[in-house]
Amino acid sequence: MKRSDRWVAVLLLAFSVWWGYHTANLPSATMANAPGPRFFPWVLVGALALLSLLLLITSLKTGADESRRPEANGGIGRQKLKKHVAVFFIIFIYIVLVENIGFRLATFPILLIILRLVMGQKSWVVGIGTAAGITMGIYLVFRVLLGVPLPSGNLW
Repeated sequence: MKRSDRWVAVLLLAFSVWWGYHTANLPSATMANAPGPRFFPWVLVGALALLSLLLLITSLKTGADESRRPEANGGIGRQKLKKHVAVFFIIFIYIVLVENIGFRLATFPILLIILRLVMGQKSWVVGIGTAAGITMGIYLVFRVLLGVPLPSGNLW
């Protein structure tokens, strides 16, 4: 593990202590035999503290990795960084598109772009089928089964 893992673990532990302090100031249960407003924050604080401790212990056991190559010590390489930045911009474009042309027309091409360019899907047939299937699946679950309105767009 890297030395930075130790610092991240310590910062997350400090954050969980701070969060726990503020969670303790929340009101207690408002109904009998029901978890109050403190319950879920305490679950999150406990999980964060536990995972931070595990990260700290693991980083102390393995020692600092002296390798300078990002790929060698779990960091992100140049190719992966380009893919992450591309996904960020694709999602930004999707947000703009979905507001203007609606969910159905925006989701399919964005998913196809992500499948082809970012995930490396070579086959057009598989890419189109997957993008169409995911788009239809989301539409069926949210719009048809759950009755949740999806963006229809402003242009028409």
